[in-house]
Amino acid sequence: MNVRQNFVDWIDSFTAKFINSIKDIEKAKDLAEFQGEDRRLLSKVEEMRTKYYDIIKIYATISASPADKKIDTIDSIRPQMI
Repeated sequence: MNVRQNFVDWIDSFTAKFINSIKDIEKAKDLAEFQGEDRRLLSKVEEMRTKYYDIIKIYATISASPADKKIDTIDSIRPQMI
């Protein structure tokens, strides 16, 4: 029982120290340059997702066109590809 209690006490102590060490991490000067990084990365992911969907639409349009009309289809959707 004593070993178990010591282990539980050690875990509690470690958890408390860990929580205290990261409590004010968002206010740390070392991390100031990363403030808002999550929002910026999320915005980039959304932008990439939109571009991916646009590419898939273009690919589907070209794939669905008849073989002898593929060049004409590509020329007609070229403005979307830029």
